[in-house]
Amino acid sequence: MGLKNAKESVGIINKINETRDCTWVNIGLAGHKNIKEGSLFEIKKITTVSENKTLFTNIFMNNLRTQSLCSVDKEEKIYANDCLYDMEGYGYLEILDKITDRDNIFFFKVVSDNLLFKPKNYKDFAFKNITNCLKQILPLIEKHSVIVSNNDKYIKELLLFIKNKYHVTFYNEKKVIKLLSKVLILKDIDSIKNEIDNTPTLLKLIKKYEFILRNYLLKA
Repeated sequence: MGLKNAKESVGIINKINETRDCTWVNIGLAGHKNIKEGSLFEIKKITTVSENKTLFTNIFMNNLRTQSLCSVDKEEKIYANDCLYDMEGYGYLEILDKITDRDNIFFFKVVSDNLLFKPKNYKDFAFKNITNCLKQILPLIEKHSVIVSNNDKYIKELLLFIKNKYHVTFYNEKKVIKLLSKVLILKDIDSIKNEIDNTPTLLKLIKKYEFILRNYLLKA
């Protein structure tokens, strides 16, 4: 519990296998003013209430409901904002944002508290509800693994497709590769090829995908 402990725990785990390619999954409890206990959410945006800082997790379009998470310094009892509350989420994400890519980070929260309910035993509540929720979470992580393993092949294919249509500078090639790695999460390869065919310039294609990614993050 707490931002400092969260950061230290991530640092210890990272020393086991220091690579940016690891998938990081956090599953924990959070409170909300009126959402029913046991409800599962994927977290896309985490904010600190005291400093009003914000970080984001992956941009996958999954089948789980999403919620923003507010990390606080002490137990929340009022739930003034329409977000989930915890005491360590921002600490995890702040250090993870430095050691891995955002699309490798998955955050899930099970509602444990609201204004009408509080568990008698948090350990028992966590074990029972998180165990049940794993049935929904594990397929999403498996899906991520499949996409990542195929990403290089698809990016090479799409990059060749783009070079056959546009003049691509060294700078733009790096930019396009980075964009494609994210767009492939949101669209299938045939849809992307169709958009390339129907976009007159590379600059317009880049701006189109930057707009899609930026607006998806804002919706999270």
